[in-house]
Amino acid sequence: METIVFSSWGEEVIDNRQVKDGQAILHKDLAFVRVFSGKQISALIGWNGLLIWDRKISVVGLVDSYLSEALNLSCGECDACNLGLKAMTQIHHRIIQGNSKEEELEAFARLARWVKDTGKCNFGQTVTTPILDVLLHYKEEYEGVIKRGRSSRDSIPGHYERVITSPCAEACPVRMDVPGYIQMMKNNRVQEALSIISENCIFPGTVGRVCGHPCEEACIRAKVDFPVAIRAIKRSVADSAYEEGVFNIEAIQGKGKEKVAIIGAGPAGLAAGYRLSRMGYGAAVFEKNTEPGGMAISGIPDYRLPKEVIQKEVAQVERAGVLIKTGKIFGKDFSFNDLWNQGYKAIFLAVGAGKSKMIPIPGKELSGVVGGIEFLRDAKSGKPIKVADRVVVIGGGNVAVDCARTALRIGAKEVHLVCLESRQGMPANTMEIAEALAEDVILHASWGPGEIIGVSGRAGGVVFQKCIAVFDEQRNFNPRCDIAKTTKIAAEMVILAVGQEPDLFFLGKDDQVRTTNVNTVEIEPKSLCTQQPGVFSGGDCVTGPATFIEAIAHGNSAALKIHQYLRTGEFFESDKEKLAEWGKKIGTQNQRDMGLFSKGVRQNPATISLDERKKGLIEVELGMAREAVLKETQRCLRCYRLMVLVT
Repeated sequence: METIVFSSWGEEVIDNRQVKDGQAILHKDLAFVRVFSGKQISALIGWNGLLIWDRKISVVGLVDSYLSEALNLSCGECDACNLGLKAMTQIHHRIIQGNSKEEELEAFARLARWVKDTGKCNFGQTVTTPILDVLLHYKEEYEGVIKRGRSSRDSIPGHYERVITSPCAEACPVRMDVPGYIQMMKNNRVQEALSIISENCIFPGTVGRVCGHPCEEACIRAKVDFPVAIRAIKRSVADSAYEEGVFNIEAIQGKGKEKVAIIGAGPAGLAAGYRLSRMGYGAAVFEKNTEPGGMAISGIPDYRLPKEVIQKEVAQVERAGVLIKTGKIFGKDFSFNDLWNQGYKAIFLAVGAGKSKMIPIPGKELSGVVGGIEFLRDAKSGKPIKVADRVVVIGGGNVAVDCARTALRIGAKEVHLVCLESRQGMPANTMEIAEALAEDVILHASWGPGEIIGVSGRAGGVVFQKCIAVFDEQRNFNPRCDIAKTTKIAAEMVILAVGQEPDLFFLGKDDQVRTTNVNTVEIEPKSLCTQQPGVFSGGDCVTGPATFIEAIAHGNSAALKIHQYLRTGEFFESDKEKLAEWGKKIGTQNQRDMGLFSKGVRQNPATISLDERKKGLIEVELGMAREAVLKETQRCLRCYRLMVLVT
């Protein structure tokens, strides 16, 4: 536990100002936020209160810096911030400069309450919370400054760090500035919205279609009515940018830094290449398939992600100066040594997890039994697939749901989706599950496969056992089934979609890259380094199957680590990395009260009819009309969390 001089964080007041250290009240929850970026924090002021660890801190000076940053972050679209924060800042500057009178302190307090009570967004309603705490508990310090008639700024030790985040940004793997781009779309500024997204994600159209949107799960608006449709707004930014001709990444000429080789043109590899190119490196991506894009181009069904969307965004990566070489199989056409000999100074291994796991089930060798990834890849390629009338898909993740919905679209008359998990415990996206059920996929939850029944060498059905537990007491995957409770489902085609793994056939005995016991590439997590000097790795080949946006995040991180390696030979945390863990610890979703917000209706993208979906793999979701997008952006509460730290 941590000794603290004063805390009003979360409205729990701990005041040790007049108490000797040995008798101080301890704060059980705040020890883990005392260190930021390797430095001890002396004081922190933010949306949820005030924290003081150093008795020498000038709280008046701390508030002055906080107010300046708050004014910069304000959108200025309502009187509370546009007039209130400006007036507060002016008064406070006079106080700290020694040019104020005592009556102005009460005017300052009235303004702080007015901003909190009348702010139109969450930022406005929370930004003066710590100032009101200061005025309640540190009023005598203000009165002293006013009476002395001089500045207290010189008594502030250390220096300031400004931290700006939001609950949705904290939930996003790439830490996208969600309130920022929504604000731009609210004002119909498409190009500016696109620029904000592209800072962290060069695939807005793809992510706007296939992302699992953890940002929406963290959305504070859900406490009022429903989360903002963040993913759909992102898609609208991309679609509008293409329609208006403003989605054009500036070409970068004349690379002056070292060459970096990237193996794998999926989201991790392309994101890394894009970042490295923007930093001036000669990034070359080697891809074994004939087209770049990874599973987005070869596995995600067209009804979710039309091929032309990812193709346009890959073209933007190339426009940024990234060289993409397709049809190049690592371990067959070239090796690590070949790349070193060609002058590459670092290598990023991003080969994904594009191979289906085949569970040890009797009958898996029968004709008509296929892997989920291979099934989706064949369907995406347009290759003729002879699908059976009755299909069983085994698995509860997104790939399994994609397989089931695809099978219906290419000719199956009856599709059963069978998984170990309960309906609520399925790892697949809840919206995708709901869509599958609406399309007449038959779900059997809490059943484990026991045997595939053969009929004349072909699959004829599957026997399942009732699953009574998926995980053991330590939360390890360890399914247990009741063999006395069984059911049989007849099917001439069985799709095994129980997981994916990397295909690491290319790693030879002389390579120093090691693998884990689950057949992924072993790395040092902070640096993404493998055991082979100069070789980094990331994406699904490290994490196992993850989301598109998580792979982008790994690619972004890899570019930064490779840059550090080539420039200094050392690794250190970036500002975003520093904030990532610390922001979670401080609890950005917590705030004292919600204030008053009128309830609204969430705008959702239009979709094609169920009858139309049976006609093929055409895209189901049509996106939102611009009018609907503008309405939805109005629902964003702009929940920026501003903090000023003294270290």
